[in-house]
Amino acid sequence: MTPAEAQKIMAQVKANPVSRRHLRVVGDVDNPDATGPGARLQSARRDQSLSVVQVAQALKLKPDQIAAIEAMQFGLLPGLGYALGYVRAYSEFLGIADVKSVVDDYRDAWAPQQMRHEQSRHILSNKFALPLGALAAVAVLGWILINALVQTSLPRNEGNIERPDEAIKAWAQKGDISPTRPVVEIDPLTSIIAKRPVQITLRGEDGALVMSRDLRAGEVVSTDGLGRFIISTGDAGAIEIRGRGLVIVAGENHQPLSNWRSPDLIALANEKAKLLAEQEAAKTANLPKVEVVATPNDALVATAANSVTAAPTISATPQ
Repeated sequence: MTPAEAQKIMAQVKANPVSRRHLRVVGDVDNPDATGPGARLQSARRDQSLSVVQVAQALKLKPDQIAAIEAMQFGLLPGLGYALGYVRAYSEFLGIADVKSVVDDYRDAWAPQQMRHEQSRHILSNKFALPLGALAAVAVLGWILINALVQTSLPRNEGNIERPDEAIKAWAQKGDISPTRPVVEIDPLTSIIAKRPVQITLRGEDGALVMSRDLRAGEVVSTDGLGRFIISTGDAGAIEIRGRGLVIVAGENHQPLSNWRSPDLIALANEKAKLLAEQEAAKTANLPKVEVVATPNDALVATAANSVTAAPTISATPQ
């Protein structure tokens, strides 16, 4: 509160005197219990012909709180922090020159009572802590005693415990212990293989994003369950699609791909199998008859013409 604000509030308070029902707290009997720094505040208030009620209205506090500040009745105040704020506002409102000294004196007067309050609270807590600790110790000892009695009262059938048959024991020790089978990793049915470092964005057949990140050289990404998945990359030649015995190259080196949809590998594999079966049937039908020639050594020599047919090449064009 600045001095100008204090003077303005003071003028408003003096211009609006309180009603007659508050006159009982004004005059020589106004808060006769003032002491210490509180008496200094009371003296300054009386010099300006102000009542406790007028000060309370100006500071927006209760008259009981103003009286408690003057009488140093710490128990009627909310706490040291709030009380020091009230004292500072009260001093500034009255125009006291050295506000800091009033606040410091009030803090020094509060400290001993605060210490006594803490000590009494500590003693009170110890009074309750000792009985509770004793009760807890008695409860633990009682539980241990009851548990021991129950254990000793249980029947012991040690005579019924027999050793295992020595023959069974010897057979168990003689048996070969087979090593644990290694865990076999199942290769994915379809996958994307990076031939060199490359960044790809992979989506499922429905367009849902699966991943978008950089792949290391030789890294394999499974595409099982994605259907005819969709790839976007800046280097089509850096990746291969493998599955169903086929190897698909999406494009040329450093060729960008945008939303390239993979071919139907199942249909391509079936077409390849059908073509190979037809070639095998044609090969079998065109085999010449085997000629048996007698040699001086009575050996059989079979001659046949072998035909070699190249496997079909499967290419995929970006869609």
